[in-house]
Amino acid sequence: MIQITKKIRLFIDAKRHKESFSLLHSKFGFYPNKIDYYKEALTHSSLQEQNQNGHISNERLEFLGDAVLNTVFAEYLYTHFPSKNEGEMSVLRARIAKRETLNHIAVEMGLDKMLRLPQKYQIQKDDIYGNALEAFCGAIFLDKGFDFCKKFVETEVLKHINLNKLLGVDTDYKSQLLAKASRKKLNIEFILDFQKKEENNKDFFCTKILLDGEEIAVGTGYSKKDSQQNAAKMALKKIK
Repeated sequence: MIQITKKIRLFIDAKRHKESFSLLHSKFGFYPNKIDYYKEALTHSSLQEQNQNGHISNERLEFLGDAVLNTVFAEYLYTHFPSKNEGEMSVLRARIAKRETLNHIAVEMGLDKMLRLPQKYQIQKDDIYGNALEAFCGAIFLDKGFDFCKKFVETEVLKHINLNKLLGVDTDYKSQLLAKASRKKLNIEFILDFQKKEENNKDFFCTKILLDGEEIAVGTGYSKKDSQQNAAKMALKKIK
């Protein structure tokens, strides 16, 4: 009886959201159980759309998807790189999960074309695509469960990453800086100088780096992490 009820509900949902169901199946090979999860995942907060639960945006699903992706990446690295220690795997996972990589994957998957934005929205930075990817994975996790989501990430997400190239390039400047400071017995501090809202309502961050109490570098970005990385990149050039 439960299975029959479920099939009837899926049939009704499919009739109501035929285009969305077909698009997900044609692109990713599966039909959703609850299309509303995916609608939420692909709705940017700037759209200011409402439903019975209030404001719709993908930010909550982004939070969930971030945790799911990091779990799948961690298991993948643990399984496929048995010679790597904890520190090495942490660095590798950070490179795979970094915003630049997720943005690239989201565009390759076509999520940028599916993201719902205001008609005249000015995209300042393509982080919104990486955020949408995280939210989309959060939607799959809620809709299909962890095992299905894990398989999706392994087959549909990781295929867009050149692991050999990615693992051979170290762009985690903060980790490089901290490692170099540790070897030279230097005291490094990351200080959030300020955070403000710009006209487009996006957060803007500024981080400064202190070396033994003296400022040696300043970095900015649209996330705290980006501002730290940009500051660390500059600091590395000054520490020979």
